[in-house]
Amino acid sequence: MTATPPFANLPAVKRRTFLAAGVGAAALSAGTWAWLRSRGYPVDPPLSVGGGPERPPTAGLPSAPYPAPALATLGPLLDVLLPGDSALGLPSAREAGVLEFLTSASRAPGLTPIRNDILKLARFLDQQAQGLAGVRFGQLSDPAQQARVVAEAAADASPRGRFIPAQALEVTLRLALEGYLGHPFHGGNRDGKVWQALAIPMPMDRSPAHVHGGHE
Repeated sequence: MTATPPFANLPAVKRRTFLAAGVGAAALSAGTWAWLRSRGYPVDPPLSVGGGPERPPTAGLPSAPYPAPALATLGPLLDVLLPGDSALGLPSAREAGVLEFLTSASRAPGLTPIRNDILKLARFLDQQAQGLAGVRFGQLSDPAQQARVVAEAAADASPRGRFIPAQALEVTLRLALEGYLGHPFHGGNRDGKVWQALAIPMPMDRSPAHVHGGHE
């Protein structure tokens, strides 16, 4: 049985329905963090809503992982994937700092294959947008056109060498969700606003663990 590609029906899916998947991911993340703490692994520092130290830049690439044209595509893409909901006080991906998180995380040497796929995805979306409206993806002013281009990428499982649009889009979403739902210390979920809007009972006052790598 062939699995349905992610976002294959994106234009027909209501945004609140789509965001409901994020709530489940958040609950899983909370449980994962609790399990890691119980096993003695170091976790994130306490959350200081409204300010506080941010995680130092990730060591790795000496230059920016994404050029300006790619960022101009990735920003709008992230908002299509995680649009937020003003009625719920839920920020969009860019409002929550997900683009900054994605950029910082992609500097890590171990994420080089993912970074390359995301770069190819940005170029792919630009090409699709050019074919549809004669402009780059970030210049599409019609949300329906943006959703159409993303849905087409999600349904495209045809290999182009090692690049598969549907897989690259899913990887981008997973990394975006990590920044959207994770601890603000890592650069996303700015000021914990996503947690607040979703009423997720995260451990806001926990202290950094006293162990490293799971050993005393």
